[in-house]
Amino acid sequence: MGWKLTRSDVIRKCIIVFDALKRACSKGNAGLEPMAGSEASFWMDDEVSAQLREILREMETGEKKREAEEHERRVKDWNQRGLADWQKDIMEHGTPERLVL
Repeated sequence: MGWKLTRSDVIRKCIIVFDALKRACSKGNAGLEPMAGSEASFWMDDEVSAQLREILREMETGEKKREAEEHERRVKDWNQRGLADWQKDIMEHGTPERLVL
């Protein structure tokens, strides 16, 4: 197997399954209102889907926050290293003369 499912992928797949279960218990398979006698299953599947979506949002928010923190750390490290040699050379000697071929 050349690929690996992420936790987010697994949750997305679960959302699809529970949305399908909800549609199966609904009038006309539309997923809008429960079929007579299937109300409990319909509303449970609806709640499970909603909870999974919330978990996915929290995970993605956490991932974005970690990525932003990592980017900030890299920028800070870069700034602490100071100017590159080519920048120092330009500051000391000015910009190189234009080459005319």
